[in-house]
Amino acid sequence: MVTGSEATSTPGFEPLIEVAMTARAFSAYWAQCSYVATYAARAVSHNRTDSTLYSNLFSSAINELLELAYRSQHGEGVVACRVLRRGAVDRIEIEIPCAPAHGRFLLKAVEQLSGPGSEARYLNALTSDEGGCPEIGLLELAHDYGADISATAEDHEQVRLTVNLRLEDQVLV
Repeated sequence: MVTGSEATSTPGFEPLIEVAMTARAFSAYWAQCSYVATYAARAVSHNRTDSTLYSNLFSSAINELLELAYRSQHGEGVVACRVLRRGAVDRIEIEIPCAPAHGRFLLKAVEQLSGPGSEARYLNALTSDEGGCPEIGLLELAHDYGADISATAEDHEQVRLTVNLRLEDQVLV
């Protein structure tokens, strides 16, 4: 389990940006979430082949993760989101304070992303007239963005999601 400052020393990954705020403040200022996602996306896409396209895709991806953190509705702890890079791969690490039941949901949802029936669940969630599918954002990242997603329980009230995105093959230097 990787914690705190160890996360930014992930072998081969260089830190780009980190945003952290209390879960209470994050929930209170939810309307600002899209601004945070857009800011982070613009900051990390400056040297990509098509920085505008990259920024739009990255903003959508990070916004999905921030929405998961918001839905945890856990007033204690800190929501921390950091972006690291290794070549063409951008890694988003997001620490989500959550009640134990929501933490178990996140761990199980990530575990099932690559399992049998994952694509069918995603297609069903997209076309269903029923209420929203709580893991639709993770399914979208895995299936539409080709994200490699893992989750670890930091403790009984915090989960860390690690999302590796490869949104383009070329990188300008």
